[in-house]
Amino acid sequence: MTAIIDAAKTAGAPNVIVLAGSRRGMSDAEGIDNSVAYFNRIKARAEDKQITLCLEYLNSKVNHPTIT
Repeated sequence: MTAIIDAAKTAGAPNVIVLAGSRRGMSDAEGIDNSVAYFNRIKARAEDKQITLCLEYLNSKVNHPTIT
């Protein structure tokens, strides 16, 4: 993610879309805790580069197809 934040800055893009990912059976609370921990790890770099992190979440009640 740090490389993506740096690339966004270099390209002049003000935002990076961040996906929460698949919970794979995690409870809502555990998924939220993991997301908060992740954002806490990367937020200083995004702030330093003046990049806004935009969380794009998918409805966990629907089976969204993955692209490989």
